[in-house]
Amino acid sequence: LQFSMIFGSYMAVVGYTGSSDTIVIPDTYNGYPVQMIGEYAFYDNDNITSVYIPSSVVQINQMAFACCSYIEEVTFGENSELYWISSNAFYDCTYLSEIYLPAALEHIGEGGIPRRCSSFRSNS
Repeated sequence: LQFSMIFGSYMAVVGYTGSSDTIVIPDTYNGYPVQMIGEYAFYDNDNITSVYIPSSVVQINQMAFACCSYIEEVTFGENSELYWISSNAFYDCTYLSEIYLPAALEHIGEGGIPRRCSSFRSNS
């Protein structure tokens, strides 16, 4: 995973060059909370099948997981603080058929999750 410091107070995942099929995003990196997944961070990665997003992440930017055709599972940390999924964040994630969305979520941009994907709001 590649990270970038944002405003000197938190980290964003901005890229990935590995080949693992399972991505586990940490809740902190170098002592700073990981609060954002940047634009195109995982774009067009056909190796990824499963993603864990910790409760510290509050925003997933546009096209973050776009064209990651083989993602089947996206899991959010307990009591996730995610409130924003930008446009096309999961565009063309062909195998993502359902996703349990965090209760804190306030905004899903156009195409933020695939149309064929059943989305479910979490109770936590």
